[in-house]
Amino acid sequence: MSILSWNCANGLGNKLDSVKIVIQKHVPDLAFIQESEITDAQIGPCSIPGYELFCANTLETFGKARIVCYCKKNSFFRKIKTPDGIDLIGFECPDVIIFGLYRGFRIYDNTLPADYLIRYLDAIKHFNSGAKEIVIIGDFNIDPIRDENKWHGKILNEWALENGLVQHVRGVTRKRTILKANGQYQLQTYCC
Repeated sequence: MSILSWNCANGLGNKLDSVKIVIQKHVPDLAFIQESEITDAQIGPCSIPGYELFCANTLETFGKARIVCYCKKNSFFRKIKTPDGIDLIGFECPDVIIFGLYRGFRIYDNTLPADYLIRYLDAIKHFNSGAKEIVIIGDFNIDPIRDENKWHGKILNEWALENGLVQHVRGVTRKRTILKANGQYQLQTYCC
């Protein structure tokens, strides 16, 4: 099983050519795209041969989805129903449930109530029966290490421990190339 996750700042439509190249090169079973900002009108143009495109149910509720997932056609994954109003997509197969999520800094009505993080955690916990392994991929927009003494980081760390979850990614999780004032490019990497 192979899974790809890409934080596509400024929307999938702006980075579609790059996303297609990476997906066609690596042929993942699932490819979660956070910050996709996709609308109904973009679904057709954003299709990739050999893949079915699934959007968070916020597409119907708010007119756009901030997370989408390309699922390889004829794969062994089945999409599961997730709660309305949050950018969460879930898939299951016999041994595992995989969630892709994007918790933005603002909700669609431009607010950020404290219980917004809890809605994601409660939704995932609902499926944590212990019968299957749970994998969570995406962007909580929280650095649990740096923010461990702040409300969101503390809640996320405590929730993970209470539910027996283990962080497997321990290295660089973000890379970006920036153009410096002198015209040269610099690669920035972040570990969290």
